[in-house]
Amino acid sequence: MALSTELESWTGGARWLLRDERMTMAWCEGSAARDCGWRGLVDSNSVEFILNVRGTGYGWIEGEEPVRLSPGVWMMAAGVSGNKWGWNRERGSGHGFLRVSYKRDFFEQVATVSGDRWAIGEGTRLLRGLSGQELRGWGASVLRPSAGGALSPLYFRAKAMEFLALLEEMRLQAGGGGFFCSLQNRLAEERVSRVKKWLADRLDEPLDLEAAAKAVGVSASALSRTFSEVEGVTLRRYLRAERAHWAASLLAEGRLTVSEVGTEVGYRSLSQFTRAFREEKGCVPSQFARAN
Repeated sequence: MALSTELESWTGGARWLLRDERMTMAWCEGSAARDCGWRGLVDSNSVEFILNVRGTGYGWIEGEEPVRLSPGVWMMAAGVSGNKWGWNRERGSGHGFLRVSYKRDFFEQVATVSGDRWAIGEGTRLLRGLSGQELRGWGASVLRPSAGGALSPLYFRAKAMEFLALLEEMRLQAGGGGFFCSLQNRLAEERVSRVKKWLADRLDEPLDLEAAAKAVGVSASALSRTFSEVEGVTLRRYLRAERAHWAASLLAEGRLTVSEVGTEVGYRSLSQFTRAFREEKGCVPSQFARAN
């Protein structure tokens, strides 16, 4: 893998835990004097997983949305040869990540039940969310091995196979061969759920799409697209509906004037509030208040 010159600001190294013709495992750690990164080409014959343990940054693949790397986040890469990929590490010390790689034919052969092959496909994936309790426990056991010395190769080989077993269990729970598709759908739903909670705490504030996207670790464009795909409406339309629902509750209580309710739910003018409320509820706020 060809490294970028940005690595001049990186101090660190890698320690091989397992290295054979079918699978490898390495622990990488270091510090960055300033933001830096490295890049290379995806090997079409391998499937690689990276667990970010310490430090922050981004994982990226050419043509895909970058993945925010924070402690506990997994990244996966599998694709056709020629796709560029890499990591960016943010300035600071204490970066550490675990790399687990399998030869693709071995991965698909082992991770197969009743002839049902894994749906890896020929595209490159960047996945977040492989962070269940079992996988967290697996990562901890690799970083704190219970066997050393002459037993180390056997121990880490067993851990690499255990990782495949955990992924296989997740695949079956997701409904079989469509594991990665199902996983991506689940991750999208989880991301939308998180941004909904983020918005619920800020219904009285103007929508800051960049801040919302940052809160869930994606770009603004990726968040907008994902939200629309999952919910069937745009993020702004969803927010308008939520504000109208909240406003309806306040109007029914009768404690605030229509203008005060509009301000309470995040509108800067009465005309904006009236128009948005009518589009959602079919009547203007004053009519709704009188009827309730």
